[in-house]
Amino acid sequence: MRATKVRRAWWLVAMLALMPSLAFGQGADGYAPPSWQSPFPLGSTRPEEGGLFAFTQFNMYHINNPLKRQTVAVSGFRILDNSLAGDGFLAGAFVGPGDERLNTQQLRDDRAFVPGFTVGLGWKFRDGSSLELSWMYLRDAEYSNGATLNPQYGLVGPDLARTYLYADFYNLPLEYSGPPNKVDGASDFGVFGLWNGASIMTQEFRSRFQRYELSYKWDVIDEEYFRMKGIIGPRFSWFWDGYRLRSVNYSADGSGGGGIDQGQYSNVTSNRMYGIHAGVQCDQYLGHGFSCITEGQAAAYMNIVKERVKFETGERFGGLPESKFSRTEFTFVPELQGSIGLMWYPTENLQIFAKAQGMIFFNTLTAPRPISFDYLRPRPEYESTIRTLLGMEFGASIHF
Repeated sequence: MRATKVRRAWWLVAMLALMPSLAFGQGADGYAPPSWQSPFPLGSTRPEEGGLFAFTQFNMYHINNPLKRQTVAVSGFRILDNSLAGDGFLAGAFVGPGDERLNTQQLRDDRAFVPGFTVGLGWKFRDGSSLELSWMYLRDAEYSNGATLNPQYGLVGPDLARTYLYADFYNLPLEYSGPPNKVDGASDFGVFGLWNGASIMTQEFRSRFQRYELSYKWDVIDEEYFRMKGIIGPRFSWFWDGYRLRSVNYSADGSGGGGIDQGQYSNVTSNRMYGIHAGVQCDQYLGHGFSCITEGQAAAYMNIVKERVKFETGERFGGLPESKFSRTEFTFVPELQGSIGLMWYPTENLQIFAKAQGMIFFNTLTAPRPISFDYLRPRPEYESTIRTLLGMEFGASIHF
């Protein structure tokens, strides 16, 4: 009996001796000690001294599409002389049903997500503050469709007019006439124009986003289970949007279709935003090496908008005429950004996280109806647009 009591006393002494070290392990940094030791030579024996760290993450985002409804092409063609007068079509008449075949609204997919990544380097200082540089890149969000001389269900019409495509471009030069004899019975160039009586038309829209930022972070609140850091620094964000329409023309005998028989129209809008961002980042420890991370930021930018519109043929190096429009505008763009996620600390020098994040930009410029049909004055309307990015991020940070 006495031996049992002695053993219990020794157990009590051992537990009391271990309690201070356990309490320090939980409370010094507000996180539990790692449950396993990393096999890699990472970290430092004096983490309070700070040092170099790196992070990388995989991103999946939805970029909102600014395009609105604009009719691009319809079935049929327009005769520009009286060669079909015997069929009841005088010069300037439209031949065909005129049903819509292409519309810019078709270049939308509001459920599409694009992948990307973020990489960065930073340095943590002795006082707990840090300075980090990061780059975020999302691959192009691409949308495309087209129409050909073979309509759905083979509904070509009794006069085959639905095998032709027409877009209402005008003021075209002679070099944009297209191949001769596109329509049997019409004169060689009675169906004039690379977008008049075409056999194929395709359109595409691309949108991409990149961001560079430098962030200085410092402790605002540093408690046992809760931390709040302030964030400030310069930031560059870039939206690039590009629309392209291409037409291919053939003669009635199937010849043609080469570069000189192709018409191409493009509209590129680039929003380059230079500014400063500021906000707060909160870290609430949940236990067992996990914490909830939330972040809110705001940014203010000077936006340099480059607008480029161009008419050209597929024979780009043939010395044929081109029509261009180029303009640079300036706008002020505010941004709001917020995120919430979960952080796991498997070791003192490794952090793994997953979070949902959203960004909203006000007063960027886009061309929701990107086509200007006047060859001599290619100036589509540009509008102030709200751009959003909604998605998920998964990544890791390593402290050396």
